[in-house]
Amino acid sequence: MGRVRELPSQVFNDRNNWYNRKIFYVSLRMRRIAVILFFALALIPAVCFAQADLFKNLYFETWGTQTNQNYGGSGLDTLGMLDSSVHSVSVGSNGGAVVIRNRFKLDTMPAAYLPGTKVIRGNISGSGRGDLVIYDKINYRITVLFADTLPFVYDTALVLKDDGKHVEFHAASIAVANFDGSSYDGIVISDPSYSDSVNTPGPIGRILYWRGGPKLDMMPAEVVIGSNAHFVGGDIAVGKVLDTTQEFLVEQRGGGTWCYLYPLGTNFTIDSSADTAKISFSGDGGRGGMMLADVFGTGIDAILYGSSPRVHVYGGLGGAIPSNPSFYFSSPDSSNSDGFGTAMADVGNLTGRGYHSLVISDVDWGSNFTGRVYVFNLGKALKDSVVAWGDGTELMKPNGFENYFGEQIIGPGDLTDAGRGTIMVGCNGEIFGSGGAASNTGRLTSFLGDTSLGPSAVSESTTALAAGFALVQNYPNPCTSATDVTFAIANPVLYGKEITLRLYDKLGRFVEPLYNGLADGYGYTVRLNTGNLPAGVYFYRLSAGGASETKMLSVMR
Repeated sequence: MGRVRELPSQVFNDRNNWYNRKIFYVSLRMRRIAVILFFALALIPAVCFAQADLFKNLYFETWGTQTNQNYGGSGLDTLGMLDSSVHSVSVGSNGGAVVIRNRFKLDTMPAAYLPGTKVIRGNISGSGRGDLVIYDKINYRITVLFADTLPFVYDTALVLKDDGKHVEFHAASIAVANFDGSSYDGIVISDPSYSDSVNTPGPIGRILYWRGGPKLDMMPAEVVIGSNAHFVGGDIAVGKVLDTTQEFLVEQRGGGTWCYLYPLGTNFTIDSSADTAKISFSGDGGRGGMMLADVFGTGIDAILYGSSPRVHVYGGLGGAIPSNPSFYFSSPDSSNSDGFGTAMADVGNLTGRGYHSLVISDVDWGSNFTGRVYVFNLGKALKDSVVAWGDGTELMKPNGFENYFGEQIIGPGDLTDAGRGTIMVGCNGEIFGSGGAASNTGRLTSFLGDTSLGPSAVSESTTALAAGFALVQNYPNPCTSATDVTFAIANPVLYGKEITLRLYDKLGRFVEPLYNGLADGYGYTVRLNTGNLPAGVYFYRLSAGGASETKMLSVMR
């Protein structure tokens, strides 16, 4: 059991601005017509937000006390309401124990210990009481527990392990969902380390599917085995990736460069002949994770693929998934990392204003894998701009290093009944003591959502916007420490197109990005911190859909 430190919802620390020449804040103003000086306007008051240090919203911390305890470094997942009052999460620790932790009793004993490092909740038996699928990565064992009528009482329904009949499960990913349209959830397991030693020299991977029901079969209903030419067993997920109605199993294959879609329903199969789409990912660098998230607020899940220094977003706008990314989330510090996209999670409505947020980790950030996580807004607030961040340097003890902060991320929901979501971040690299006697103890850190982590809610306007492309002269101009740049893309033809606002010096050399997002008909104001810019003349250029406009600003000292 780890130690717990519980803090107030706001713990303010003085920190230097890690990105002090980037956007200082962005304020969103809803406009009925377009931008002042160009169109007749009706302004709604702006709400500003800044790149925030997540540790200012630190809620609680808990960490291991034993070498290789790996507390919070594996198996981190949210289980939801296991009964009428208890919202729980699982925390892998103690060399293979899953801890179920009570929502409002973070500083008390856990509700239960279970035999594994990863736990997923589902309706396997059809009772609707919350059965558990548990993976023990230490002993390569899958255990299915059927829930009893009492909280935290379970009956073992199935144990799968290396017993002469089954090859060890080196599970990369497990999905629990109603795959076949019955009244039961099934289980799909990817096993990337599987190898056929008779016919192949190395791992070829496999995917296994078990149907649910009151009685589970020991043998899977379907097994797909890879080959040297066609590796299987990467990340898997379930979501609505083509429209808002049909669910698919999304499977990553081919060493992480291909993605297959299999429709759920009465004819569900994971045989490659049944896939409805095969997507080729274009990567920039080292491969990260794959996940599904409603990035654009359409109710359709996009496929997110981590490939440092960017996370590629495919689809999410309806219809066939294009071969090229629909959007990118970029590392703001790509020169100091090769791990952006290691882990990703939709952490829900952090601001209480209706928008979901995406957290992306970079465990390779900083020296010795310190690790950092970045928060981006989704939906109508979508932009390739970080609104909050936190890194493993906050967790350093004497002689501590290699925190791997962000190795796991989840959004457990509203833990304080404040109407805002929460972020939980796991890492496994803590070292304690002057001699570093305890290593890989692990740590779990939780942050509260806050209204400062995103713009105010935007209501759809029925008022037609005047067509236009508006970039307002910055104010003040000339400036010394900061200046505001206001713009709007009030042309429906350009809605959904990528917006870029960039700063250049007087010779036309790129200085820094000021804004990246999607045109949506609303006005934006970006504050540029000019305190570290040399005095002189600069230009800022707004571009979208092939159109652009440029204005000049002056910096004085």
